[in-house]
Amino acid sequence: MLTLAQLLVLPNLMVWAVAWLAGAGVHVGTVHVGWAESTPGELPLLPVLGALPEPGVLPPGLWAMALVPLVAGGWLGHRVVGAAPRLSTWWTKARTALVGALLVAGVALLLGWLSTGGLTPGLLGTVGVLPWRFAGLLGAQVAAGAVLVVTVRHLLGGRGPARR
Repeated sequence: MLTLAQLLVLPNLMVWAVAWLAGAGVHVGTVHVGWAESTPGELPLLPVLGALPEPGVLPPGLWAMALVPLVAGGWLGHRVVGAAPRLSTWWTKARTALVGALLVAGVALLLGWLSTGGLTPGLLGTVGVLPWRFAGLLGAQVAAGAVLVVTVRHLLGGRGPARR
């Protein structure tokens, strides 16, 4: 039964991991895990949550995890420039990349909302992420990476190598 419970929580854990990468942090009752520290508190009896770090200050430099959504945004910008006509304006390419980042933020909001809940009305009242914060941070990071790559590729001449 415990194994089944852990398997059912796995999709939520994946959403929480992406939220942590984006900088939104994860709440498991009174425990909050962010880039800087992990706070102490009560945890539910799911062994998979034993993977949460010990309470206290986390190693410096974890903020560099923000590079993961930025790189994903860069890939989005690269794909947008590759798909856009050669003579498209920068604004057309940037607007397409921003729509893609907005879609990412919308999906993050939905998944964050679906993966957040509570176990009891007390100490474990909130388990998951703050959906609006998660969606906002992830959308902003993806948009920044996409617009940066769109700008650089546009200034360097558009599509890059010809496709066959």
